[in-house]
This record gives sequence, structure tokens and C-alpha cells, in this order.
Amino acid sequence: MIQSEKSQRIYADLINGRIINKYLLDQDQRTPNPDYTELFTNLEHYVELYRNIGFELVFRDSFFFIRDLDLGDTYKEVAIKIQVTLLILARKITEAGYGYDLLESESAGISVQQMDDISKQEEVQKLISAAKLGKKTLPEVVKDVMVEKRIMQKNSHNRFVLTDAGKYFFSQLFEKEILDKKVSEKASLE
Repeated sequence: MIQSEKSQRIYADLINGRIINKYLLDQDQRTPNPDYTELFTNLEHYVELYRNIGFELVFRDSFFFIRDLDLGDTYKEVAIKIQVTLLILARKITEAGYGYDLLESESAGISVQQMDDISKQEEVQKLISAAKLGKKTLPEVVKDVMVEKRIMQKNSHNRFVLTDAGKYFFSQLFEKEILDKKVSEKASLE
């Protein structure tokens, strides 16, 4: 049975483009998210409810979001912003000698200072501008896009880490990049 109070809170988050992740971060420990549990337990009801108001409730691995099929370009713009931000973070942390676990481990994370240092690079500013993120620094982009959409969150060390949704998008982005590279290498051999 749908719980009205939770349903209203979930709607407010989803309609504002936020993701409902399976887990929340509490003192660097993953704790079950009651909103995710509410959606998952009453999935059929919520799918029908959102369909009746013109949205698709999308369930991926360990998170939910909604999509308005009439506004495809808006979602593409948001996806591009997320992808560009993930790409910048991944490339720059590996260039600095860190592994991806810096972003994925709840107790690690990337600091504002590290992101400020990355922001000073001209290449990064060009990428941020090209993704229509304005003249923001990387920490501003992470807060405005990644944290607001619940792709990343702050841990107890005041560092930013990927949520379940962030880890999913991260793996999808780099899986595609690896496949594209293999196809390109194969084509050059032929």
C-alpha cells in the first residue's frame, strides 16, 4: 500500500530530476533509503501512477528516476552534463595517480581542493563550457549537477563520492568508451 507522505516526498524529488538511490550515506556507511524501499515495494502502483501523469518510472539496478517522454532533449542535456563531469573527474584523478576507487569508496572521495586544482586547467574549462555548464568551477558543477541530481554525495570527510546511480552511470560511460576504443583499434588493423 502506497504511503501518502512518502509518496509526496518521492514525487517532489523525482519531479525535480533527483534520483532515488537504494542507499543513503550515513557516517560513511550505506543505509537503506526508505523512499527507495517504498518505490520498490509498491513498484506496480508507482509505475501506473507515474504513467497516468505522463512519466515513465525508470528502475535501474539500485535506483529510480522518472522520464517525461515528451521532453527528450532536456534529458539529453542533463545526461551530457553528467557524462562530461564524470569524464573530467575520471581522467583527471587517474592523471593525478589515483584509481577510480577515489570516487567509488564511501570513505574516500574527491575534495573541493582537488577539484579546484582540476578546474584551473584550460582543457577542463573548455569541456565545462562546451557542456553548457557556464563559467563554473568543477566544485560548482559537482554541487549543482551531480549532488543535486544525487549522482554524487558528500561523505563525513567533506569529500564527494559516487552514489549507486553515479557508479552505474560511471560504469556505463567507461564501458562504452572501452568498446569504442576496441572497435577503433580493430578497424585500424583491417
